[in-house]
Amino acid sequence: MDIEWAITYGFQSLVITGWGYLFASLRIQIKRGNATQSGVKALLRDRLISAIHKAKKQGFIYVHELENIDKMYTEYVTLGGNGTIVHMMKEISELPTKTDLN
Repeated sequence: MDIEWAITYGFQSLVITGWGYLFASLRIQIKRGNATQSGVKALLRDRLISAIHKAKKQGFIYVHELENIDKMYTEYVTLGGNGTIVHMMKEISELPTKTDLN
């Protein structure tokens, strides 16, 4: 009876420890994923502000730049971004566009 108890107790301890490790690992991965998501959102925000500022300064926007900005903005919103960029996107949509880099 003592050996059965030791085997059962040992197995249960192993299972509990394994689950604890898995949950701790999952928690760390979720934290890292959230940090990565926040970092990408911050980089997109910075890049959007720079690109929009450049276009506003030159008084027009090239079509390919507008497409890039639209793609970045879509992903920025998907990541939960909002605020100032929404207003800036409206401003940039009012700029004249050019198709040639010359």
